[in-house]
Amino acid sequence: MKFRFGNFDNFKKGAGGFANGGAHARKIWDKYQENPSEMANLAISLFNGGQVGSASNSESEMATEMGVFDIEKGSYCEYISKYRKNQDKLREATLTCAGNRCCVTGISEPMFLIASHIKPWSVCEPKEKTDVHNALCLNTFHDSLFDKYRMTVNESMEIIYDPKLEDCIPEKTYRSMIQEYTEIKVNENNKPAAKYLEYHNNRFTAITGIKV
Repeated sequence: MKFRFGNFDNFKKGAGGFANGGAHARKIWDKYQENPSEMANLAISLFNGGQVGSASNSESEMATEMGVFDIEKGSYCEYISKYRKNQDKLREATLTCAGNRCCVTGISEPMFLIASHIKPWSVCEPKEKTDVHNALCLNTFHDSLFDKYRMTVNESMEIIYDPKLEDCIPEKTYRSMIQEYTEIKVNENNKPAAKYLEYHNNRFTAITGIKV
């Protein structure tokens, strides 16, 4: 907001504010000069409607142009969180069954590996939450795609990707991280159960429109 007041100060005094006020700021100032009451009522309406400070307003645009961002200092706050009981044991079992390798890429660095639920924890029955056949050992990149239903796995263990990924991922990355991998490698100990894959496939279809 200090950028906007600086612009207005410049328009009012001819000096003392920011030198380059911008056409959008000048229009607001001219409109105010024509009808102060109307602009005051509009400002109150926008403020009450929660539109002031949105990412789309011109103040954010001005901050980007000037390379200056007025962000409040970071701090800590206390909050109550829930802990997923036995999630750590599921991760240990999932990684062990997978030979400590991502079932898509073969990555073996533990810090990059995740026990990714096929049917989400939030909608699972208690036994399903820790079923190793409801988890895949994935690297963080493919876990993100899988978790957001931008990729899924069919009963033949083939990977199906959302075609729209090709539009938002650089070509080189798309070739090396997506086109390169067409199936998951699992064994009888960690092969995903059909009922979990069916759930994931249905969600993938609902989000992408691609029938599995």
